[in-house]
Amino acid sequence: MDVRDSKGRSTRRSVGRAEMAGSRAEIEEALDEMDRLLVASSKAGDWTIWAGCLSQDVEFHDTIYGTYLGRQAVSDFVVAVHAPFPHLRYERDWALIDVNRQEVIFQQRMILPEPEGYAGAPFATDVWSRHRYAGDGLWSLKQDVTLSGAQADANFRGWMEAGGRFAAPPLAPPTSKESE
Repeated sequence: MDVRDSKGRSTRRSVGRAEMAGSRAEIEEALDEMDRLLVASSKAGDWTIWAGCLSQDVEFHDTIYGTYLGRQAVSDFVVAVHAPFPHLRYERDWALIDVNRQEVIFQQRMILPEPEGYAGAPFATDVWSRHRYAGDGLWSLKQDVTLSGAQADANFRGWMEAGGRFAAPPLAPPTSKESE
């Protein structure tokens, strides 16, 4: 069923097989809960925690790594890419919420862990994300865009030069849907 608002725009979105619309407050709470899960994942070094905010049928699109479908595939991907720096932090700078589309666009800083004895500015890369709210505190779409590959490369090189070290060897991310 396609529900239209007073201006004729579709307000349809899928939550498994059900359809529903979240209020602004509900979407804000889901965004705040995602931030709490990011903090918990970073502190624990366990990125499966964060995947708890995703719907079972989530789509994740990353400009560098490709597309992953389903919570387990996204969780496997996130665990693999965070293996070298499990205590990486994410801090949201701003967010735009579109209640009609049930989407949020936000900028966050992806911050590498400070090298031991380092007292300078954080090693951070800006990332824009688009999320679609699925209801019940879950997200059904995640799309990440690293704003500057050059910034990310320079940030990583600076981190290594300042004494940053991998916590574990880098893992090859699971194959994305696009490379199959």
